[in-house]
Amino acid sequence: SPTNNFATLNPLNNQTAATLSEGNLKTVGTGSNWDNVQSTMAVSSGKWYWEVKAVSISGSEGWVSGIHQTGFEAQSLHWYSGSYTAAGYGVVFGVQDNNQKVTNATQTSFTSDIAAGDIVQFRLNLDDDELSVSVDGVDKGKLYDITAGLEYTPTSSLYNTSSAIHNFGQDSSFAGTETAQGNQDGNGIGDFYYAPPTDFLALCTS
Repeated sequence: SPTNNFATLNPLNNQTAATLSEGNLKTVGTGSNWDNVQSTMAVSSGKWYWEVKAVSISGSEGWVSGIHQTGFEAQSLHWYSGSYTAAGYGVVFGVQDNNQKVTNATQTSFTSDIAAGDIVQFRLNLDDDELSVSVDGVDKGKLYDITAGLEYTPTSSLYNTSSAIHNFGQDSSFAGTETAQGNQDGNGIGDFYYAPPTDFLALCTS
């Protein structure tokens, strides 16, 4: 829309050239490495909601999605590598398949139950500095107390040929792979598969 534009994935911050399609909402990893793609919009305050479908997962612990501090380029390196320091590559927080969560140089158990075909719902609360997730409508609770005072952008990190479709409010059918549900945020904006929680908004120019 010329009056309201939603976030998409950013082809200019796409390390190792993951394949983007579906209006830069779908990303597919390439080769035996990690592909990190950041979004086009970032936030430093407020409460925000978006959804990511785990289309395919290449091997156990091969799919991560979450947030990345802005000002740092995406890297072809997994976030929980000992080399992925906050100082060098920016602060990251994400949820991983196989019941894990990841942040800089650290991987920890977290009951997420993410499998191929699942839809992960992210709730980024920058008023209380928390990142929480649900999976297929089931609340999994707080993922992390995140570092305060930073600007973050949604990001996915995929290993090998893992893939994901993102919905920042423009398509709850996830490129025709689901039946659209038409849920909106509290301002009447967006097309989400699941209803955004109270006070959580779509990531868009409006």
